[in-house]
Amino acid sequence: MPLDTPCFPIKEIALEGNTFGWLARFLRPIAGQCVGKTALKQIQDAANNALIERGYVTSRVLVPTQSLQSGTLTLRVVPGRISDVRADKSTIGWLRAALPTSGGALLNQRDIDQGLENLRRLQSQSDTTFDIAPGLNPGDSELVLHPGAGKRWHAVIGTDNAGLDSTGKYELSGSFTFDSPFHLYDQLQIAGTTNANFGASDKGNQSVSANYSVPLGYAMLTLNASRSRYKQTVAGFGEPIEYSGVQSQLQAGLSGVIHRNAHARTEIHGNLFHKISRNAIDGMDLPVQHRDIIGYEMGLAHRHTIGNVVLDGSFAWRASLPGLSSNAGTVLGASDFDGKTQVELASLSAQVPFKIGGQAFSYQFGWNMQNARTPLTPSDYFTIGTRYAVRGFDQQLTLAAESGWAISNELDWYVPTPVGTQALYAGVDAGRVRGPAAQYLIGETLVGAVVGVRGNLAPKNVLGAALNYDVSLGFPLSKPQSFNTSSPTLLFQVSTLF
Repeated sequence: MPLDTPCFPIKEIALEGNTFGWLARFLRPIAGQCVGKTALKQIQDAANNALIERGYVTSRVLVPTQSLQSGTLTLRVVPGRISDVRADKSTIGWLRAALPTSGGALLNQRDIDQGLENLRRLQSQSDTTFDIAPGLNPGDSELVLHPGAGKRWHAVIGTDNAGLDSTGKYELSGSFTFDSPFHLYDQLQIAGTTNANFGASDKGNQSVSANYSVPLGYAMLTLNASRSRYKQTVAGFGEPIEYSGVQSQLQAGLSGVIHRNAHARTEIHGNLFHKISRNAIDGMDLPVQHRDIIGYEMGLAHRHTIGNVVLDGSFAWRASLPGLSSNAGTVLGASDFDGKTQVELASLSAQVPFKIGGQAFSYQFGWNMQNARTPLTPSDYFTIGTRYAVRGFDQQLTLAAESGWAISNELDWYVPTPVGTQALYAGVDAGRVRGPAAQYLIGETLVGAVVGVRGNLAPKNVLGAALNYDVSLGFPLSKPQSFNTSSPTLLFQVSTLF
């Protein structure tokens, strides 16, 4: 506190019109100080900066004319409130579902940021903005919504070679997304994949899923349903043997942002799921491989930005509920398996954009971990050697066990072209699996490298369809001796968005 002449000892601070309980505590250290003209300005600035730091960007603290000889410093708080929320043109939903504030409430930038996040998650609303306009009364402001101008539906059709040789290496995929079907800024997406080997009746791989989400202010409700099946044929004694299986899953989840400021946000989530799987040989069920389980997952995720750098971290706990599950399945080597499974999941990631000589680059780091606290069935194993965990391999063979970790490192170089921005990238990944099942594997560690190009080609047709692609070459750097894989491995993914 600067020493002014004259200055007056302050015994008490009186806040007129204060609606912020924390503000009195923030100003409490001033009691006992000697305050003069310069100090008064610093106190006012500190209080206003504290309001802005907490998101109350239209609230103000004023210093009314007064005498400090009594030892009481009086400050007047002018709360910034929302007098009205309106849109400058027609909207596609009930804004109250997505915006966690309304007319009459204190205006907080965090509420506006959350509302924008809820709205912009819809592709049709990706260009949505809010303006804060002056209200009729002191401290009042109008919140003006400028809705996005995109169309409410989108379709994607794509193909890739990410499948297994045994079930169909080439795949076709498609999805349809509809924004705000119930006028709640909700979203419905239906998607499906199938193998492209239509003439091969001895193999197959199909899946279909439906996903629905609706914002509830700082919370988000999600509902998911999926079903997949596969078929593969292997040589048998005398004639081929057909293996097939069906997996279904229902899931309901609720997430909520429990903290956010200008640089960080923290979210918690909880999911309840129901999984059913069945396998067969030549059309005959294998009861020993049936599973019908109910379980849950709870987790925490945090994002922090430092300049242009984005840091993410998460932790989750996933477990089954044996008392509600009809068939927990069996675990090799665990004859006393009671259906109880417990798994810890964690992840860290960083995105670091930078420029060299005017050229745009980005370094991306990722780490994922699974730690099983109990025996697990194979469908819950941690797997490496795929395009999502330790790239550089053809995915026909993988390593999987109860626990493990994977690290990815990637450097991207963004190159603007007349038809859109393309990214040249190179990466080195590594991973390791462990657990009781690892003793049956030919190894536990993989290291791979990848180089490729991805990007989008701007629409040049009447349908307005844009082409997205990702083509890469993978190279194994370290693997078990008998772990057979192509080198190099060519992987591609192409899709068009309508």
